[in-house]
Amino acid sequence: MKRWPFEKLVVLGLIFGFATLMADLRYDHNHVMRKHAAALIPIYYSGGMALLGVICLTAWDSWGRRALIAFFAAGIVVGLLGYWFHNSGHLVSGLRLLFSVWTGKSPDPVAKPPVLAPLAFAGMGALGILACTTRCNSPRAAAP
Repeated sequence: MKRWPFEKLVVLGLIFGFATLMADLRYDHNHVMRKHAAALIPIYYSGGMALLGVICLTAWDSWGRRALIAFFAAGIVVGLLGYWFHNSGHLVSGLRLLFSVWTGKSPDPVAKPPVLAPLAFAGMGALGILACTTRCNSPRAAAP
């Protein structure tokens, strides 16, 4: 059996991460989905990445890697959109709210969605792009 290169294992880990995010977000966004259709975006994206990621891994050496780059780039967009929605378009005041806990003047945290949580999608997308554009331990990487 052929050994998988490190970057392919990283992508497999990210795919598993998206699958677990889909399940968790379905629970976390349950109360918001009926009011805001945008709450479905990360759920559908995570499920799509889990499914499409597995398909793209099977075609890694032909078109799969290039397709994954586009799908991971969409994750950055999803993360930035989520940051926008979680902060109601007030990007700086969301950060002020986050850091207000250090001054002891923070409001009830349950009343607001998590400020930076959506940026996990952007981080996973950036990591996926790096994994798909880098060759760590492939035969071509070792060649001079």
